[in-house]
Amino acid sequence: MLINTTCLTLSGSLKTKEAEYFKYYKSLKGKFQEGAIFEARKRRAFYYFTGYRTVNGHKIEYTIIVLPDTQYYCAFHPEMFYSQIKWILENKKSIDFVIHLGDVVQNYDNEKQWQIAQLFLSKLYKQIPLLVIPGNHDCQGDYNKQDWSFFQKYISNKTSDFDFVVKGKDSLLIMGLEWNPNSDILNWADSILAVHSNLPSIFFTHEYLDTNATRSKMGERIWEKVISKHGNIVLVLNGHFFGSAEKIDYINNKPITQHLFNFQHEHYGNGWLRIYKIKGNQITVKTYSPYLNKYR
Repeated sequence: MLINTTCLTLSGSLKTKEAEYFKYYKSLKGKFQEGAIFEARKRRAFYYFTGYRTVNGHKIEYTIIVLPDTQYYCAFHPEMFYSQIKWILENKKSIDFVIHLGDVVQNYDNEKQWQIAQLFLSKLYKQIPLLVIPGNHDCQGDYNKQDWSFFQKYISNKTSDFDFVVKGKDSLLIMGLEWNPNSDILNWADSILAVHSNLPSIFFTHEYLDTNATRSKMGERIWEKVISKHGNIVLVLNGHFFGSAEKIDYINNKPITQHLFNFQHEHYGNGWLRIYKIKGNQITVKTYSPYLNKYR
């Protein structure tokens, strides 16, 4: 089945189509990284969106690496962070995307910690598609107002973002929202997911599901305003709380798997990351530490 392009006029040359595409995308307040990542994502999104890609019954398998809170690595044990990045780069040919769940640093105003994070994450940016969103430790402020200036200086000027993974004749949407997203951000996320309702999607944020497998107050707001409206979301991810948990809800008889994953309470995190294999609504996951060279 061809991608639904009814919201675009796709007549004329490729140059004309591209101009129309970006005019439309800008109207949705689409958020891209800059530089090389912007160019790569722009190309993937354009070829997906203009119908050069097809949805192949959601039969393609994607490999997604998830990095939970790295705040203790940047503050105390950068070697653990390094082990994760090194392993990802060594296995990049079999990895489709990398997600960072926020709390990049421990102290939002400690530039040394941000420099460590920038050093490691920049090794990924030009080689593997990556989305990083900020957590509560990455900002100055409280639940009412956040200042993301250090995150925007060292990591990305986009605190909420999305991307496409184009693989063979299939596409996957990945969306990440900043900690404590306001109504404008939630409405933006809802509009993007609505436009791409035919694509399987992964949604992640920093605070959502807690250790008891119940959504926090913030998580419940995100569920009600965004996730519960979109049955194409197959997986929701978050960090923030210590430990791991799983909750499965159904929308129109389609399962939405929701995972908490964050082991920073175990010796600063010990380099644990997750390897997700996603094929339609089928999800398999392994938890692995390149630092310890072991699974759990």
